[in-house]
Amino acid sequence: MMQVVEQGELIDGRYLVQEFLGMGIVSVVYLAIDITQARPVAIKLLRSRFLEMPGLAAIGSSYPIANLLRREIQMHRNVHHPRFVEFIDSGTWDGRPYAVLEYVVDPSVESQFPDPLPPMDAVRILRQILEGLSYLHQSGVIHRDLKPEHVHYGAENGVKMLDLGLAMHLDETDSTTVVSIMGSKRYGAPEQHRLQGRPVHPTTRSDVFSAAATLERLLYGSQVRRGEDAERDAQMPSDLADLLDSSMSADPMERPADAGEFDRRLDEIVLG
Repeated sequence: MMQVVEQGELIDGRYLVQEFLGMGIVSVVYLAIDITQARPVAIKLLRSRFLEMPGLAAIGSSYPIANLLRREIQMHRNVHHPRFVEFIDSGTWDGRPYAVLEYVVDPSVESQFPDPLPPMDAVRILRQILEGLSYLHQSGVIHRDLKPEHVHYGAENGVKMLDLGLAMHLDETDSTTVVSIMGSKRYGAPEQHRLQGRPVHPTTRSDVFSAAATLERLLYGSQVRRGEDAERDAQMPSDLADLLDSSMSADPMERPADAGEFDRRLDEIVLG
């Protein structure tokens, strides 16, 4: 059973809990007020069940799920880019590790845009996503869990990306196969998911797939998923459709090599 943090509780004498925001497999997130700075923050706490089962690992993995929030904290404290939420603080409270992050008011693109966006608007959002991904890739990091729920957007603030819980360095040999269970099957590249016992091999091209799948979602809406044999929208610029298809190819080598190349390929497309 999840250990609930009540409204009004004070975490570490600094973070006054206001309300529940959401929950994932590993952590639960609350809106809180940092009373030392008088500002809202998002505080992400390890779910209490992992304190009771600290060695619990995903099927096929020797990597404990309880360590994922600590991994995310280590990764996030080194990420400094305006397209990612700001890392503020971390600690342990009531035996549970926590991360304190910038609170983003703007909704996710998943909830904000149920209907298709015009190509120019969708590509404008994608290019801001690619700014952040390019920063990661140049830093030798891949995201591995990019999807519309993790991309928040507002006209004033632009794109803010959340959740580095599955991010990894390109030179890591342990790809933490929990991604085969926790990563999105719709937005994750095929090579990220364990198939018949074969190891996963995510690369920067895997993030390209996820970025393209996010663009597809923006272009076609939440109720439509284009298949490989689907007819193209007559209103869609053919160059954009070609780039979308290649960027979502099952063969990683047919995709742009990284977010920077994807962005440069977009420069060549005339949208109107």
